[in-house]
Amino acid sequence: MKPFLIPILFLTIFFTDATAQYWQQKVAYTMNIVMDTEKNRFSGHQEIVYTNNSPDTLKIVYYHLYYNAFQPGSMMDERAKNIIDPDQRIGKRISELQENEIGFHKITSLKQDETDLILEEHGTILKAYLSQPLLPGGKTVLEMDFESQVPAQIRRTGRNNIEGIDYSMSQWYPKLVEYDRDGWNAVPYIAREFHGVWGDFDVTILMDSSYTIAATGILQHPEKIGKGYAHKTEGDTSRVLSWNFKAKNVHDFVWTADPDYIHTIYRTSDMVDLHFFYQNDSSIIKNWEILPFYTAECFRLMGNLVGKYPYSSYSVIQGGDGGMEYPMATLILGNGKTRGLIGVMVHEVIHSWFQGVLANNEGKYPWMDEGFNTYYNHIVIDSLFQRNNESRHKDSYNAYFQIKKAGFYEPLSTHSDHYFTNRAYGVAAYSMGCIFLNQLCGVIGEETVLRSMKKYYREWQFKHPEPRDLE
Repeated sequence: MKPFLIPILFLTIFFTDATAQYWQQKVAYTMNIVMDTEKNRFSGHQEIVYTNNSPDTLKIVYYHLYYNAFQPGSMMDERAKNIIDPDQRIGKRISELQENEIGFHKITSLKQDETDLILEEHGTILKAYLSQPLLPGGKTVLEMDFESQVPAQIRRTGRNNIEGIDYSMSQWYPKLVEYDRDGWNAVPYIAREFHGVWGDFDVTILMDSSYTIAATGILQHPEKIGKGYAHKTEGDTSRVLSWNFKAKNVHDFVWTADPDYIHTIYRTSDMVDLHFFYQNDSSIIKNWEILPFYTAECFRLMGNLVGKYPYSSYSVIQGGDGGMEYPMATLILGNGKTRGLIGVMVHEVIHSWFQGVLANNEGKYPWMDEGFNTYYNHIVIDSLFQRNNESRHKDSYNAYFQIKKAGFYEPLSTHSDHYFTNRAYGVAAYSMGCIFLNQLCGVIGEETVLRSMKKYYREWQFKHPEPRDLE
């Protein structure tokens, strides 16, 4: 037990109330997207109202251009080929992409308050020199036109995933970089983690009417769309549908599209509409019909353990390459055994609390969402399957002991992108946060820890907490 007491005592030094000095930036996105499914490309017009709540005058801004990672020779490609324990989903696949399979963002125009900006592109990061400095407390409008190609699905985002989902659209748009207490988080994308600006999204997607779209937010005028959202009252037979989703107080936006989706809705006891999107495949339908009950139970348990889920809807979507959390939605693979599907769902749903609402910087402190998630994951799974497992966290301890014995453990303070091995990152992110909370239970008691975590959730929701903000 002793090796864990030192970090606990060290961290408690910083358990002070920092909300009074806290500030964060704000964005309001309006995006209009026209999707060309024959070419797997889309054109976009984006307007961001950016509020500078920092004490600093800003003369530049940065954007993430995630799709540029899916090109031979990118930093993601080189890291995947050279790390000693590569992610098998990536491997050498990026270096083998053809021209019509790569991803890209091409920025055709970026203006600040109608004035063209000078741009510098560096792989997955775009640097823009503001025509007028943005003063503390000020607002500005950033207006962009862009053309993008959806890459073949390799990691998280892309087209035609392993289960045949046509479009898994995560990390899909030019995204304004977060500016926080440590400055700009203009970190190149190598397939690790994310950090987004809190704000509102208003996204309109024009797409072939054969597709069903699942997304972050609330679909506007669902009666014009149908497709499981509502009974369609208008006899629109056009070949293209206009989908408009709005989401308030989130830090990212995800969507998927497939012509074979089944879409069902399950309402929880707290009046949250749970949406389920999965393929019309007889081999998986039974499991997906069971999933809504367990998902609703997960929401109920987390509401009691941590606090109320603050949005009116959530979507569990078949797509992506495993399981990945986003505001108001998750993408998971749809095949597999019943308990495996439930287990992935539970982990991703819990991220709605730890990362979705308590949006720590995943690059710097992944243990604050993945690790805290793991701790509650063990509790929720035991409850769902009616297990009284006093050693529920043993896998986290075993992972730490094994990597320590093997000599591959790396410090928890390492940035997510800088671990020498994927294994070391996994232990730091998923195991150590769980161990931290469990060790703290041994010091001050489980009841006190759980009560403190509820307070943490109340005081830091819709913010970017850091280790120094815990109390």
